[in-house]
Amino acid sequence: MSLRVTNLLATQNFIGQMSQSRAELEKLRDKVASGVEVGRPSDEPGKAAAIAQLQSTLTRLEKHQERISYSTSLLSAQDGALESAEAVMLRVRELGTQLASETIGATQRAQAAEEIFSLRDQLVSLANTQYLDVFIYGGTDDDDAPYQQLPQPPAPIAAGYSGPGYLAPVTGSASLRYGWDQEAGTATTRDVRITDSEQLRINSSGQLWAQPIAALERMGRALAGYRTEPTLPYGAPGTGALPDGNGAAYAGPTALAEQTNDILRALDEVEFGRKALNEERLSVGARLNRLSSADQILSSLVQRTTEARSNLQDADPFETASKLADLQTSFQALLASGSRINDLSLLNFL
Repeated sequence: MSLRVTNLLATQNFIGQMSQSRAELEKLRDKVASGVEVGRPSDEPGKAAAIAQLQSTLTRLEKHQERISYSTSLLSAQDGALESAEAVMLRVRELGTQLASETIGATQRAQAAEEIFSLRDQLVSLANTQYLDVFIYGGTDDDDAPYQQLPQPPAPIAAGYSGPGYLAPVTGSASLRYGWDQEAGTATTRDVRITDSEQLRINSSGQLWAQPIAALERMGRALAGYRTEPTLPYGAPGTGALPDGNGAAYAGPTALAEQTNDILRALDEVEFGRKALNEERLSVGARLNRLSSADQILSSLVQRTTEARSNLQDADPFETASKLADLQTSFQALLASGSRINDLSLLNFL
């Protein structure tokens, strides 16, 4: 018994072939448009797992790079603040050295005190430097500045150096004092992970600025003509506390010599503070160099990982375009054969 393929069966076969060819054509068009060979796990399950792992690695590396970028900007802001602080400290040292000579009288020294207090205010501002609305030297205490104006001492010195026996009330910058607020979190430092195995400290405790600010405070008050309490202990510099706003004026035949001695001791404190800030700047520079090296290594890893992922995932543009052209030709031929099938009728067999 001979079998004849009916017109209905031929049409059904044609429709099936059309659907399959159209799906393959759309798939190739997507590959040409996106440049991606493996867009879904179902495309090539064997490659899909490797691509997913490479993508996870890329995401992790890029997160490290983001943290490095933020850390670099933050440390650069610190470096800028410390550079400015160096200029302030050098100017104070220059003035102090000139004015420590006993050929310069109390009046000229008092006139220079205002500049010292102005430089102190600059140093306080640098200690309160912000980056992205965060106080760099505030640790985890971001609600207020780490260095703030302190209240005046109690009467009879409530207006600064204005108690009995003082030469004259001190007003303006000279009547102000600034200190580290030492609130919870202000001494906290932050570490950031910059590679899979390495963390880096990106800030320092605000206490770094306490001694340099106190040194300028003492220098200004000495030049203004007043002793400071508590007095500086003899011995190595860097051990003096922030003046509390008290201190009698220099008086008597030994006044100029006492003032000169206090200026010289304040100079030692200034130099100690300058060196401490410079050491911190060297540390910041070393950390910036470490960030730069880590970023270069990560950039190389990102490039190699991206290339490996592309080798697995990306479509060959020439090969894909060639396949698309062949499939389009086959699809056109299929359409042509379909039109002939639909033209079949009983008259074709008579």
